[in-house]
Amino acid sequence: MISFRNPPLRDWKFDVAIRTSDPFLVQSNLANGRILVDLRLGGTGLAPWIDGVIAIEKLTASLLFSRLNITSGQIFFTPQEPFVPRLNIQGTSSIRDYRVTVNITGPITEPDALFTSDPPLPQADVVSLIATGLTTKELTSDPNALAGRAGPE
Repeated sequence: MISFRNPPLRDWKFDVAIRTSDPFLVQSNLANGRILVDLRLGGTGLAPWIDGVIAIEKLTASLLFSRLNITSGQIFFTPQEPFVPRLNIQGTSSIRDYRVTVNITGPITEPDALFTSDPPLPQADVVSLIATGLTTKELTSDPNALAGRAGPE
């Protein structure tokens, strides 16, 4: 936990609003999108807290073999656990003939991730498909399959 133990910061009182009226842009080689912030920083230097939400309006993450489109996402902060935000993020991706759905929920320290696909695959295969572009069966049946995918096209 962040805390200032020594004066004068220890005794300072905070009440700061951190808001974006317009989304700010995320633009990089790994992700592009728009994010809104509505947070409040309060408390004292000894016991600060954060309350509010960061909303992912739209975000596309570039993965090795596909793009993950975050269709809905929130990161919730509470005064009770200000530095352990809770995630509620949903995304989709198309990999080969599969439509993959990703749901990430829970505290950032121990998030729960659920991966599903259409047509249906076991979760381990969906994770493998996202990470390597191949299902676990394809990886185990051809040991050179992954090496072939890593080469220049």
